[in-house]
Amino acid sequence: MASKPHEDEFVDHILDLLRDMGAVSARRMFGGYGIYRGSVMFGLVAFQVLYLKADDGNRALFEEESLEPFTYEGKSKPIQMSYYRAPEQALESPAVMLEWAEHAYRAALRSGTSGKKKSKAAGSKKKASKKVRKKAAKKASAKSAKKAVKKSGARVANKAGKKASKKASKKAAGKISKKPAAKKKSTQKPANKR
Repeated sequence: MASKPHEDEFVDHILDLLRDMGAVSARRMFGGYGIYRGSVMFGLVAFQVLYLKADDGNRALFEEESLEPFTYEGKSKPIQMSYYRAPEQALESPAVMLEWAEHAYRAALRSGTSGKKKSKAAGSKKKASKKVRKKAAKKASAKSAKKAVKKSGARVANKAGKKASKKASKKAAGKISKKPAAKKKSTQKPANKR
């Protein structure tokens, strides 16, 4: 089931070839199109060329046919993506296209990339990493505070320990005598005798 026609005849042709694959659609992106099955992007169209998703499981198929990966100019160097040019035979035969598209779809599933879910996940990853950084900063400051308390506590403990050991040694030597507890005077008035 292909989506509604696009102003791009090439994309319409691709969708027509993929009609037996199920719910396949094309969405505009960066001057080209992403080719989706449900929410999973398994192909892209750039400059009137179809590229299909590749990974370690199917990359050899593309390399055997000497098909080039999709590459674009980054800020400082060319960036190679994990999409390879679809073979010419696939653009002429729905059966051949379906076979290649299924391989690409399985690669996309293995990589875990999907349309809207990916962008939400990317946003939540940013939020999660921000939370992780905040948590790490709190933990680090808590750690340094603990160390400071531990250090000063160790000094206090050492002083208390020294006092206790001096007291114990004096006691053992008989230098400290136990004084009897002083009797407390009663503050109550004696009851009148009649």
